Amino acid sequence: MGTGARTLLVLVSTWGPESLIRQRPGLPARLAAQLSHDEYQLALAVHPNERSLLGTYELTERLAPALDVGMILPDPHEGPPS
Repeated sequence: MGTGARTLLVLVSTWGPESLIRQRPGLPARLAAQLSHDEYQLALAVHPNERSLLGTYELTERLAPALDVGMILPDPHEGPPS
């Protein structure tokens, strides 16, 4: 995931009305803005059903503030780097 020597910090969001991205939509951006980019890489793993429900465009629009400051949003079918 391109973390290098940084510590990978992963947020995980389930799906439905109780999901992280519906209950706390600003949390990823706040964390991404407050973490040292030299020490941490933030990623958000979103349940495939939630991703499908929202669609890629809406999901990336909602998460744009966090993505703009370096958070990564891995594809749910993406395997680890080889």
